[in-house]
Amino acid sequence: MAVEDASFLAVIARLRERQGEGCQAELRGYSDELAAMGRSAVPSLVALLDDKDVGGWALRSLRLMGPEAAAAVPDVAALLTSREDPSPVAEALRALGPDGVDRLLAAAVQDSNPRLRVAALHELRCVDDERVALAMVSACKSPATEVRRAALDAMYVRGEVAVPAIVEALSDVDADVRWCAADAARRFAASSAPAVPGLVALLKECDAMKDPGGDGVNSTAIDALVAIGDQADEALRFASYSEDRRQADGARIARARIFDR
Repeated sequence: MAVEDASFLAVIARLRERQGEGCQAELRGYSDELAAMGRSAVPSLVALLDDKDVGGWALRSLRLMGPEAAAAVPDVAALLTSREDPSPVAEALRALGPDGVDRLLAAAVQDSNPRLRVAALHELRCVDDERVALAMVSACKSPATEVRRAALDAMYVRGEVAVPAIVEALSDVDADVRWCAADAARRFAASSAPAVPGLVALLKECDAMKDPGGDGVNSTAIDALVAIGDQADEALRFASYSEDRRQADGARIARARIFDR
């Protein structure tokens, strides 16, 4: 047996021994050791992915290796549909490089498994790729509310693709989706100018996340309008005279913050 093999097996043995009683920091240390063994350890780690005791630690070690463990992508991707929580698998695939991202993209456009789709969208959130942006736009039309929320939460790049979907989502039937759309508009700032009418209309609602059911202003919509800046001023000026008290108050607050910048 090669020295490398003996070292690998020794760490696995310690992982198994300490699984039930070792502290998480200790177990992470063993996983780190496995990752430090590099590419030569990849086949052995792949063989352990389905192990009920150490499979999760093997997956973590592959994730820590990053693109060096790209050969593991097919085996890791196979776990996406077999794990109750696909999030750790999706995280590992993103870390493994372009091939892993392609597998996540495939998961992000299917609509048969909402939990898997949400996990894939979350991991794709900062990938600057037009295919990813289009997948998020498509996900905004999903019948599953949690998928629409996840798609909007994941929109950080490619505003030219994302903003039309954000505008549409501001009138979604679900209040949480509308909140996510407003928050996405805030991230794209001035590029979200087409969302101004929808955001001004949203000022009539309570803040679905920060003050659900409350009677205060919609601070998320206000933040988005402030981020858009001067392009929102005319609509806010009219809204400040609205008969709807919450909308009028929100519009005045947003205008004051824009002018104070």
